[in-house]
Amino acid sequence: MYNLLIAIGASLILLAVGWAVVGNVIAGIIPALIGLGVVYFLLARRTGQQLQAIMNLAMAEFQALQEVAAPTSQAEAQRLRDLQLSKIKAGKAILETGFALSKWQFLVKEQLHAQIGAIEYMQMNWAPAREQLLQAWSRNWQAQGMLACIDHREKKHDEALSRMEGAKGGGDKDPLYWALYAWLADKGGKKDVALRVANEGVKKNEGSTALKALATALANKRPISIEAFAPGWYQFFPDQSPQYLDAQSANKRAQQQAPNVRRGGYTFPHPRR
Repeated sequence: MYNLLIAIGASLILLAVGWAVVGNVIAGIIPALIGLGVVYFLLARRTGQQLQAIMNLAMAEFQALQEVAAPTSQAEAQRLRDLQLSKIKAGKAILETGFALSKWQFLVKEQLHAQIGAIEYMQMNWAPAREQLLQAWSRNWQAQGMLACIDHREKKHDEALSRMEGAKGGGDKDPLYWALYAWLADKGGKKDVALRVANEGVKKNEGSTALKALATALANKRPISIEAFAPGWYQFFPDQSPQYLDAQSANKRAQQQAPNVRRGGYTFPHPRR
């Protein structure tokens, strides 16, 4: 990308200067290599800071939703849904401006697709989420984990496990990766795979008591618990999160409290004329 090309150009200039001053091309090699590394590092850091600024602006839009009180009526519930859609749309639009930086630095595009895909996933828009997440970096295990969960929801259990296995290089140091991998295997009917994965995860993360408990439960054929992996767990299963369940309960209460309405705009029952 542009940052690398600029760094290469700078190193070639240093090489030429060393050659011209000393009269030997070898004399310019060391300054050229140092210049390549330093210039590329500075340019990459600048692009990274620009990308982080964009992500911070987008996150501000999403975080504003967390400060909204739960609805107490059907009208408030509708206003909250409208606000959510507005903030999500604004946040995604901000993230999309970052694609201009992909010409400057490697993996910027993949990071943005992962972020936008995660937003769609948290809204449980599975098809748009898949489209975005497929363009994320293959070593981004969270993105691959979300894709695996979509596969699981679509009963594509073998595809889900294959995807998790492929993401091992990026997630093997994270207990949550192994918990998700084992859970998908267990729920997909591959009990032996689930136990093998959990034991492998314990070896890679010996300090994780949560993984040890998970492996023990699988070995003894007991139901596995995911509470120890919350709140990170809910990025893969937003429909299991307390926030989602609370919102569903609030919406249900608001609907129960709302008056029944029939055509013509009358509440039922309505006063006789």
